Amino acid sequence: MVRHIGIRHRVKQTREGEAKPTQVCVLVGDNVTSYDLATETDELDWVLGQFPTSWRLATQADETDLVIQKLQEKRPHHIRRKKVRKNQDPEALNADGFVVVEENDLYFLLEIPAETDGLGRGDVVAMALGGSGDRLAFALSKQAESFANGTKIMRIKPMDLKFQREDRLQRDKNDDAQTLAELVRDYATLFFKTTRKDRDLIRLVEAWRNRVEAMKARIGSEQRLRSHMIGKIFCSEEGQYPEGEIELLYEKERSNDRVIQALAEEQKAREKEVSTLLRSLDVYNELFVPIKGMGPMIAARIIVAVGDVRRFPTAPKLKAFLGAHVKRGGENGDPSPRLQFPRRRTGETANWHPDGRQALYLLADQFNRNPDSEWGQKLREYKVKVRAKHGNGEPVMVRSGLVDAYRAAEQLFLEMYYLDDVIMGHREITNLKDYEAWVKDLMHQCLALDYEKFDENDMGTLEEKLKALTPKDEGKMISIYSNGHIHRMASWKTVTKFVEWLWREWTRLEERNR
Repeated sequence: MVRHIGIRHRVKQTREGEAKPTQVCVLVGDNVTSYDLATETDELDWVLGQFPTSWRLATQADETDLVIQKLQEKRPHHIRRKKVRKNQDPEALNADGFVVVEENDLYFLLEIPAETDGLGRGDVVAMALGGSGDRLAFALSKQAESFANGTKIMRIKPMDLKFQREDRLQRDKNDDAQTLAELVRDYATLFFKTTRKDRDLIRLVEAWRNRVEAMKARIGSEQRLRSHMIGKIFCSEEGQYPEGEIELLYEKERSNDRVIQALAEEQKAREKEVSTLLRSLDVYNELFVPIKGMGPMIAARIIVAVGDVRRFPTAPKLKAFLGAHVKRGGENGDPSPRLQFPRRRTGETANWHPDGRQALYLLADQFNRNPDSEWGQKLREYKVKVRAKHGNGEPVMVRSGLVDAYRAAEQLFLEMYYLDDVIMGHREITNLKDYEAWVKDLMHQCLALDYEKFDENDMGTLEEKLKALTPKDEGKMISIYSNGHIHRMASWKTVTKFVEWLWREWTRLEERNR
């Protein structure tokens, strides 16, 4: 009978020290069996089909039959033992078990596995796409290939799992292992089989992680060398100044430091490994390579951050994950209800992928450096549109206390009445009186437009929203919609469109290769 196995992978120990074992649920007909894999070693035992499920006392017969010797050679962690203390008599301990000598120490053998379980022929395993379970999914998929046809490692979109758990089954997240096993048994079409292509992507994620660790190790070593050198110069009893600038001396020391050179070589090797793995991915060759300015390291950042694009059911989900979305203010202490690109603010959760967002920032810089490329031309077009929409081609001087209200009011008019072609009013808002006159002027312009665009209820709603704003007649005069501001707005607009394009094309590619 086919076994349906659900695995809820979890990080083994949190920062707070809380233990979170991986949960496994095995369904065989109506029988349900659950296991907890407390360590990565337990997970590996499960992959190899050697996870101990019950234990028995070790006896002298096991030593005679070479059972203990085989365990010591291949799986020493499967022997439960206790060190014999100096005040204990080994002969007395032999009454219940037996004592062995290991590295000049005496150990009393307590228990060895009586039964084991794990991945077997014909098993169907269910997991969630992405996350911390990628390594385990890789190992299970590779092991499944060595079995006969029928052993499958299936993974489901996290959003689909959440819907089935909360809306259909109304279960708790702690029951995900059993939920996954039941879903792969009853609704197999919700799952994707883990193949060689998926393993290549997981290998890239692992290689990128190693590259980042090598880079951090090199940077840390350079910082320690620089700090040591500066301290050595300033704290010298001789009181002599070095010949030349400190930075030049540091560069000389760095170039001759063997540790730093070794770490730099390791980083280069890791980057070479990343580039090699990238070339084996269809998504890189078909979508990223043709883009001018898209180097392998930027592409790797984006691909590793996204992981499996099937995790994201819509483009807005991917945009929010990469931090390329826009959102309303007015929450978590932000007084402005206008649309804005997210950034780190006090009191707000930065719940996007930091490395993915940084990759988009670097990509926007490449678009700007390649103005004749396809995406470079899009960036230039957005600059023209943003400049025409905000400020009518000129920077606007506004008192700092009025900036949030000015931008929020402008956003309301642009959203409700499509005033793209209407001059947005004053070039200077020096006080509250100027702000009120600017708002009044825009209200008159709205009334002069085609009446089909809005009705009296819309006008009332607009007035209520404008009254809810809190302009403050304070602060100094600042310039908004300057050239730098327009460039940043257009850059993020461009990368937002890029992420939408990437989700669409990547999803189509996955559907073709399915």
